[in-house]
Amino acid sequence: MKDPRAKDIFQLGQLLNNTYRVEAVLGRGGLSEVYLARSTISGRVVAIKALRAEFSDNDSYTSLITREEGVREIRHDAVVRYFDTQRTPEGIVYLVMDYIEGKALDMFLREGGMSVEDVLAVGERVLAGLADAHRNNIVHRDIAPDNIILRAGDPRQAVIIDFGIAKDTTPDAVTIVGEGFAGKLGYAAPEQFGGHTDPRSDIYALGAALLATYLGKKPNMGKQPMEVLPKKMQPLDTEGVPEPLCMLIRRMTEPDAKKRFQTADEAVEAFKRAQNGTPLQYILDGPPELTVTESPTVRAVPPLSNGWDTTAPGTVPPGTIPPGTMPPGTIPPGTVPPGTMPPGTMPPGTVPPSGGTWTVAPDGTAHGGTAVPEPPVKRGKGALIGAGLLVAAVVAGGAWYVLQGPGGARFPEQSPFELTVSRGADGAVAATGFVPSPAALANLTQRVESLGGTAELSLGSGALAETWPQGVISMLDAAATLEEFEIALSDNRAEVTGLAEDRATLDAATKGLDGALYPGLDVKADLLLGPRDLTPDDLADVIDFWADCGALTLQPPQGDSFALGDTLRISGTFAADASRAELEKSLTERIGSRSLQIDAGVLNDMHCRIDEALPALPAEGMEVVFGSGDDGASRPDGLFRPGDNPTIDVALPEGTEGYLHVILVDVQGVVYNLLPNRLAPEHAVAALRQTAEDGRVRVAFSEAVARAETRVAFRVDDSVIGRSRVVVFHTRAPLFDGVRKVTETLDVFLQDLVRRREAAPEIFLGLQSAVLETRG
Repeated sequence: MKDPRAKDIFQLGQLLNNTYRVEAVLGRGGLSEVYLARSTISGRVVAIKALRAEFSDNDSYTSLITREEGVREIRHDAVVRYFDTQRTPEGIVYLVMDYIEGKALDMFLREGGMSVEDVLAVGERVLAGLADAHRNNIVHRDIAPDNIILRAGDPRQAVIIDFGIAKDTTPDAVTIVGEGFAGKLGYAAPEQFGGHTDPRSDIYALGAALLATYLGKKPNMGKQPMEVLPKKMQPLDTEGVPEPLCMLIRRMTEPDAKKRFQTADEAVEAFKRAQNGTPLQYILDGPPELTVTESPTVRAVPPLSNGWDTTAPGTVPPGTIPPGTMPPGTIPPGTVPPGTMPPGTMPPGTVPPSGGTWTVAPDGTAHGGTAVPEPPVKRGKGALIGAGLLVAAVVAGGAWYVLQGPGGARFPEQSPFELTVSRGADGAVAATGFVPSPAALANLTQRVESLGGTAELSLGSGALAETWPQGVISMLDAAATLEEFEIALSDNRAEVTGLAEDRATLDAATKGLDGALYPGLDVKADLLLGPRDLTPDDLADVIDFWADCGALTLQPPQGDSFALGDTLRISGTFAADASRAELEKSLTERIGSRSLQIDAGVLNDMHCRIDEALPALPAEGMEVVFGSGDDGASRPDGLFRPGDNPTIDVALPEGTEGYLHVILVDVQGVVYNLLPNRLAPEHAVAALRQTAEDGRVRVAFSEAVARAETRVAFRVDDSVIGRSRVVVFHTRAPLFDGVRKVTETLDVFLQDLVRRREAAPEIFLGLQSAVLETRG
């Protein structure tokens, strides 16, 4: 879960489409935000992925959402379910999907890995889901540990999420993130770097993800393109991985796609064999099939485990070839086997090793050492290499792969061009994404490492302002003083969020991130003031110090502490306005970027004395209801003016046990015993319930009823302007012996009340209180 922010697309509690109530923020990205929501109709908990407002009117970006919705045609428990796409009246496009509560595989990387048994179970389950997606012509293209969640933590309930860059492999289908590279560098298949993707690419990525999950660490692909690209052409390092998991991962992650499992269904069967005790030699391709020869007396059988020959004398052993012949499909010496490349060439879409010059032929193969004649080139959409030269350029001591085309050096196009630099709660600084030049890569890497962080950056091309590289460094310098920060760039837009420990740091960072300092860039900063963690204990001393009229109550947080953006609510009463103002000032200095709401009235000393004498008891459903004796209208605010005739009703507690005692204390300190008194002596709950209307009894009446039935009634005049207090006691036995006078002084009443509390504390069941205010 993430802390809510004022600039979030949706706010907590917001109702979408009259159906989904937003409950929490699950995550934020450069293009979208994900929320936890609940259907107010069915109670179903869902995840809602909302596209940011600036992208909701752009077809290129809304296709991200509609492509994910298209995945709802896949019916498999291992693939997240997508329900619907909606657009709010404000134009925000959002997708409703199943909420998978569980643990993502990337958590196991941080926790040291996963057992072989669980990895095999995850592999079989995810492959089954991929098989269903592939049958629907959908390739995920971004299989990685963070996109696989174990529902309820069960490896056998793994679910694939986030089809946002999925590719439809049907003819003329639209690719979600261009026609070039999509995926994560550490897990993507080699062919993806050339813009080629098919179901075998998902199999490779899953194999790399399973390897990382077992080992508890990310693939060691390096941090820079000059390291990543050549390593992709080598088998992954599976040292320390036991069989049969090792052989499965090796088959899945063969650099040559033709040597991998060719379908996810094929891989599923291999994983099943690995878990059911099949001998190792039969796990990858299955056991040999038994066949019958044309001779009615000779059978072809596999060799016995001890190697004895069971062939009948004078016959040719099954599966062997007579002398002078060749098996079907064998290639004569000196020829090139089908599917292989002549010496000095490489398959289409592969990346040449560093060093030397390679030329791309019209058929897409790369030839080393010699030039290939270049006929007119037909350029297709998204081709990464085209007809130019793939050369190795030495920059800052390393080799960088660049695409040499008509416009000079150019890296793979990125749209949007994204970069994120952040420091999390753990203090670690990390930079991931793209930069436009080797110099920018070197400068940013050096700056991040100077902060003790790591950079995983790639070179790319985009429509960027000339000030972009230096702007990134300047933003990082301004944000580096913050306790936490995130700089998220998408093309020339930058959103900076952060958390400062004190006001001075916040002000300095805000000044350094002023958008006017970054020409050509659209910089928006949303910085918060800490602390990140704030508990009730951190505030108790301040609240107690300024409580001058009984105890003040701080509403507890939802968890152990108040999150940034939360509202702190304090209830109670004050004896003076100054005490309330000082409390508000003191708390504002401590709570940082949180709101403060003090729901506490300022009463006079008389009310404070009442509060001190009252026991702490539940309300038990009792309620004080004010009305007008003149017109019968309800007065829920308890506000009256001179000439008004207030009425007072009390909602009875549940059941029939005990007695009620109701008093009103006016602004002059006079106590009116409304129930019981000599005019209304009956106050047992059981008896009152027999005459109650809608569960309520009236204790202060209209003047007309009071004259006719000899009841208590009030008429407001200028002498009682201020706040009076109504208090309702629910007790097991009568609060006092006998019936008290209708009126008495507050001092006498409180003395008797305190004595009763000390003598018989067990009789008190419930308490309710309300203020009746009169204004001139």
